[in-house]
Amino acid sequence: MLAFALLSSVVLLCRIASAKLTNYTLDDASPSVQYSNMPILRCSPSTCPESWTSQLFNGTSTLTQSSIVVPFTGTELYVFLIVSDGPCIIEIDGDTVGEFNNSPGNGSIQLAYRNTSIAAGTHRLMILPAHPETIIEFDYIIYANNVKRKAPIGAIVGGVCGAVALFAAVIVGIFLLRRREVRRKIFVRGLPLSDDDKSSINIKMIPRVAKK
Repeated sequence: MLAFALLSSVVLLCRIASAKLTNYTLDDASPSVQYSNMPILRCSPSTCPESWTSQLFNGTSTLTQSSIVVPFTGTELYVFLIVSDGPCIIEIDGDTVGEFNNSPGNGSIQLAYRNTSIAAGTHRLMILPAHPETIIEFDYIIYANNVKRKAPIGAIVGGVCGAVALFAAVIVGIFLLRRREVRRKIFVRGLPLSDDDKSSINIKMIPRVAKK
């Protein structure tokens, strides 16, 4: 009965999914990335210097003067890009959450926006130029989402079965020891024992003394 109850509890626990934070990367060339207008240039090893493309994720980036829309599902977001001739504005679900301009003297792709406390669910990222002349060179984004995973039922059940067997063996051992102790006490009081119990006890014979 005890073993059945433990196994039932384990199976129930195994059905409860555990969550793990997993990172996903969307490149500028991903079909999920939407550009409102035709990009100015799609930078790749065939269109841009190797010294530049070697710094890019997957060796590509996209230059545009229009808005960029990226849907994602997660609780964390990291945006990598660079701008020229003015800053860019970053929005999530229609709300402005940041504005980015290049760090002075830094001409490489930068972390333009970071947010690690986004509400769980599906969201809409929009990157748009702050001025008509602003050029955005978009490289990639990373977003993180909690992915549910089921616990390994076989391994857990096997471990619990072993624990139940060990527990049962301990209980049986304790029961047998207590039973043996009780029977010895009964013998000391002068009560009859079975043949099995007598054979397990050393009885010392005391010779009778003849009465005078």
